[in-house]
This record gives sequence, structure tokens and C-alpha cells, in this order.
Amino acid sequence: MSRTIQISTALAVSCAAWFMPSAAMAAASVTFEDVVATTGTSGNPVGSGGYAFTSVSQAVLDRETTLPGAQFQSGNNHYLVFAATSGYGLSLARTDSSAFNLQGMDLAGWYQGGNDPWSVTVTGYRADASTVISTLTVASNSFSSFAAASFGGFNNLMSVSITGTQQPGGYYLALDNVIATPVPEPEAVILLLSGLCLLGAVARRRTRQSHAAA
Repeated sequence: MSRTIQISTALAVSCAAWFMPSAAMAAASVTFEDVVATTGTSGNPVGSGGYAFTSVSQAVLDRETTLPGAQFQSGNNHYLVFAATSGYGLSLARTDSSAFNLQGMDLAGWYQGGNDPWSVTVTGYRADASTVISTLTVASNSFSSFAAASFGGFNNLMSVSITGTQQPGGYYLALDNVIATPVPEPEAVILLLSGLCLLGAVARRRTRQSHAAA
């Protein structure tokens, strides 16, 4: 094998290896299992799975932790709980400030005043300054079960906000299994394409040389 082919092959393999972690992360989710559970709320950001979750009032609880009138009873041990009313909510972003795609999350609700369902607005802020919005209906089930929400078009995001539409007064959300994928940097994409193009050019040259020798 010629040195040119060796170099171009190395480029392609290196780029493919760079992309493999992103593909793996696409099938994974942020479950907060790597965060120590707390017994009280705070405004400190919570970091998990390469993402930062920030709210004025939030806590990572385990399934045996009780809020007033609410008991965690299903799924993973840890969940992120935050106040979700008009003007209050949660924001999430990559800890390295890079862009990401949001595919889905699991949500459960709790309302201090009853069991009526209520609305939640999820807003994605893209790198090009545009936004994408999805409105969800959340059941007030005292966090006893989670409902999966999926998102279309939440791509190339710099951050996401999750807020309630109700006036302040006892509305809380539990968040789990956040499925998000980092967006490859443009430089890596260019490097991959360059390696593939070089491989193609070398292959065509060798084919012409073989035909000429015959």
C-alpha cells in the first residue's frame, strides 16, 4: 500500500472514530444516576452526562425521597425536580457550550392544588438564533409515573428551556431520561470529507494506472 493511501485511510479512520462517541450517546440518555441525591432544593446547576441543568429551585431526588404529597415510585433511582410555572423553569445546555440535538425526555408532574393536567412549554434556542417550541400536557400524578415526550426539529441547539404556563403556586416537574446528542464540530466534518475524497481520488488513480498497464 502506498504512503498516500495509508495517510488517507488514517484520516478516514480517525474521523470515523471521532464520530463514534456521538453515535453511542444518541442511544443513551441522561438519567442523573451520576448525581448525589439531595433532600432540599437549591439554585445550583446540576451537571450530568455532559449537560448542565439550571433552575432557581431544583433538586435531584431518589425514588424513596418524598416531597409534600409526592412519592417517587418507578423507573431509575434518581430524578431532577424543579418548579415549573410562568416565569420559572429549567434551562439545559452542554457543559462545553457546544451545540446539541434534543430527541426526547420523560416528564412527570405534581400540582399542590389538585390533579388537573397542566401545560409545559419546551423552547429550543438554535445556534443560528432561531427558536423551536413544543407545548406538552403534563398529568398531575404526584410523580408516580413518567410520560415520554419526543421532539422533532430540536436540532443544532445551544440551550433549551422548560417552563410552565400557570401562575406561580405549587407546580413541579420531574425530569428523567433526557435523550440528546452533541452536534459534530464543522472542522471534524470537513476532515472526514477530505479523507474520503482523498481515498476516492487515490482509488481512481490506481484504477487508471491498472488499465494503462494492461
